[in-house]
Amino acid sequence: MPFSKTQHRLSSRDRLSSIHKRNILILKVLLGVVIFIAFTSFVISTIRAGSVSMEPVLEKGSCSLFHPIRRVKEMERGEVVLIEAPFYEQEHFLVNILNRAVGFFTFQKLQVSFYPREGWVNRYMIKRVVAVPGDTVKMENWILHIKKKDEPYFLTEFECSDREYDVRIDNNDGFASDNGPLNGNLPELTLNDGEYFVLGDNRRYSNDSYYWGILPEENIKGKLLFVYWPLSQFGVIH
Repeated sequence: MPFSKTQHRLSSRDRLSSIHKRNILILKVLLGVVIFIAFTSFVISTIRAGSVSMEPVLEKGSCSLFHPIRRVKEMERGEVVLIEAPFYEQEHFLVNILNRAVGFFTFQKLQVSFYPREGWVNRYMIKRVVAVPGDTVKMENWILHIKKKDEPYFLTEFECSDREYDVRIDNNDGFASDNGPLNGNLPELTLNDGEYFVLGDNRRYSNDSYYWGILPEENIKGKLLFVYWPLSQFGVIH
């Protein structure tokens, strides 16, 4: 049975309405993606602890919120931060954008990358700022000793920090020899402007400044705020 002119006009109108609704939906999705990227780039984002390096304050697998920072103005000793590994090879910015969305919806369990992410070598890591520009540092038995600028004496990292925290120094199980080069000791080193010394709280099992040296300030990407998962650890990070 052939369509009447009225039916034909109604059919065309329905198609136009359907196209209009589809375009509106696409615009809403695009706007949502733009808002999400802007929010996670400048306001707040998530990170998952991928190792035991920050125990006891952060368990492996715990998820935290952090505030992204674009420029380091002043870091406090003892502050827990998100860093970009200094040995990491940069990926395309589109991959970085996609990773924000993938990481958020998978609790940082998945990420898009063209490079292998095996073991403890990851692009982003959580560490504690232990020394700041102008400090002279040395390590003895996994504890950092700090001589502040224009100060005559060394003090322990705990005496220099306004933040209270604990470190874990497990008995040696062969990971680092007490008589070898990885024995928890370092000679004196002075930090210049824009240089920081960062460590994990689990000293024997942390990929940090003890192994690869000073961290440039541009590699500090955010300040951790609080743990939101698991609920047993929910709270502000100290």
